[in-house]
Amino acid sequence: MSHSCSCHHRRRRVVLDPEKRKRKFVHLRRGQSVLIKCCHHAHHTKTCVLERGEAVKVHCGHSKAVVTCGHPDRCRKVHRLCLKPGEAVLLRCKHC
Repeated sequence: MSHSCSCHHRRRRVVLDPEKRKRKFVHLRRGQSVLIKCCHHAHHTKTCVLERGEAVKVHCGHSKAVVTCGHPDRCRKVHRLCLKPGEAVLLRCKHC
């Protein structure tokens, strides 16, 4: 049985460590999505859909991930999101 959704195999995973000061950058292209987890055993609790030209800064403890959609130098709007321990957020592009 064929699976018609092409987005599934383009999902990336980013695991943040709240104890360490780390910064990770993810640039989403058409049809891509990224799951940002606060720790390895975190569960998916939120889903955010980005428009082209938007960016999200996801904070978890001392670490943060910056996710951009569209051209990374032309971000019009920046959202901020804080994850608690055990939470994960799925970010995907709307223009896929």
